Formats: sequence, C-alpha cells, structure tokens
Amino acid sequence: MPDALFALAPSFLPGLFPPPVLRQLREAVRIDPALATMNLADPAVAPLLAEAEVLVTGWGCPRLDETVLARAPRLRAVLHAAGSVRSLVSDACWERGVEVSSAVAANALPVAEYTVAAILLTGKNAFGLRDSYREGSSAPHTSRARPATSSPGSARPSRGRPRGWPRASRSRIRCGATTSRG
Repeated sequence: MPDALFALAPSFLPGLFPPPVLRQLREAVRIDPALATMNLADPAVAPLLAEAEVLVTGWGCPRLDETVLARAPRLRAVLHAAGSVRSLVSDACWERGVEVSSAVAANALPVAEYTVAAILLTGKNAFGLRDSYREGSSAPHTSRARPATSSPGSARPSRGRPRGWPRASRSRIRCGATTSRG
C-alpha cells in the first residue's frame, strides 16, 4: 500500500474528507490526517515527504517545484482536492512524470451555481442592504435598496396595468369564479 501525505490547510480536512471518505482513502493508501501540513519545507515533515508516493493536496498547499520534488523522491501522484492545479504543479512536476488529478470537474457546477447566486445577490443589492443593517439602519434607504438598473428580478410596485395588457377586460374574477360583464 503506498504512503501518502496530506499537503493542505488542516482546517479543510473535515469538509473535504468526512469520515466515510477518509475510510475509503485509507483503504487505498497509508495516510494520517493528523499529519496534514501546508509547510513541505518543515524539517519535521521531511521524513514523511521522503516516503510519500502520493500527495493529497488542496487549498494551502505550496507549489510543487524542484525543491519540493527533490525532498519527495518517491512521489508518483498528486491528488488535488480542489480545482485548477495551475498554481500548484510546476513544469518540473510534469517533466518528472508525476500523475496529477484534480477535482475541477466536481467543482464546476458548484462554482457556476455560486456565480449565479452572487450575481443575483448583487442585483438585489443584498450586500448593500447587509451593510446598511450592520450600520444600525432598521429599514433600507430607498436609494440603496433598488439596483441602479431595472432587471427582471427587481421588485417595484405595480402602477396601473402591466405593459402589454388590454386597457379593459370584460372578465372579472370574484371569489375564484370567472364572470362576464355584459
């Protein structure tokens, strides 16, 4: 069974590797979550890095450059529990033939959903309203509460009939029943 090392911010471990996932990982590699590190230059980590065939990386992992690779002579694979590896993996890593995997596909939908949510929240001025409430305002200021531009989601009181509706309708709705005026 290959030796592995977590190279990421320890605070992310519980969210990225809940107990069932950690159990599955431990069936494939020897890894100790208590030894997660962001400092691959730490002398205390040197023996673990020297034996590691697999690095399980994530946010907080330093770049895997020539210096790190020299300390990890047995390294064969990097499993990145995050999106892009562009800032993580150096040319030296590729040249050495280290296999690299990332969670970019798994992150794609949540990132897109977050982006849409952020756009909608911004369009509703949610962050401005939050700041207003933090400042002690019990009601949002009209100028802050409405977006500068009209959008399909902006709430505005209706005045008169909606655009495109006929001026007069012969049908009236009363108590859920439709009646005609003659």
